[in-house]
Amino acid sequence: MALQDLHQDPERLRTPIRRTDKGWQPMTWDDAFDLAAQRLDAIRRQHGRNSLGVYLGNPNVHNHGAMIAMTPFLRALGTRNRFSATSNDQLPHMLASLERFGHQILLPIPDLDHTDVLICIGANPVASNGSLMTVPDIRRRLNALTGLAADSIRGLARQLAGTRKAALTTCSATRPSTHCRAPRS
Repeated sequence: MALQDLHQDPERLRTPIRRTDKGWQPMTWDDAFDLAAQRLDAIRRQHGRNSLGVYLGNPNVHNHGAMIAMTPFLRALGTRNRFSATSNDQLPHMLASLERFGHQILLPIPDLDHTDVLICIGANPVASNGSLMTVPDIRRRLNALTGLAADSIRGLARQLAGTRKAALTTCSATRPSTHCRAPRS
């Protein structure tokens, strides 16, 4: 699927919609922005400024217009509840590296091409394209690891759940250069 396919999809939303008693109804952009501003203001007045939260996804850092407009918008909201792809995905990895190796950027790189078992908890390397793992072509490598034509990490989990002898490795290395892998049977 290409960007053009998404852009030309006949089911793509091209105008704001609002759920009503009659179902989803189209509305103008001006009405949508007015409604959003009214609802945000009402929530903030009733529950305080920190009742609002903001999630900034990866596309924001690649869009100069969004980056420029985001600062005054966040300042106007006044909330300290800000979340991002980094806070939800990368910071736990960085904290573990800080605690384990003494620096948050000493990120261990798994040797997927020579491992027997990989267990991911709270991660989907297919969705993130193996970003913090520094693994290009993650889908091909996971498929080779599982022996399945897995489209997602769920395929790997299904195979692991059905494996009787899954050797689990605990890397007890104190240095990031130490090589850890499950023993081959």
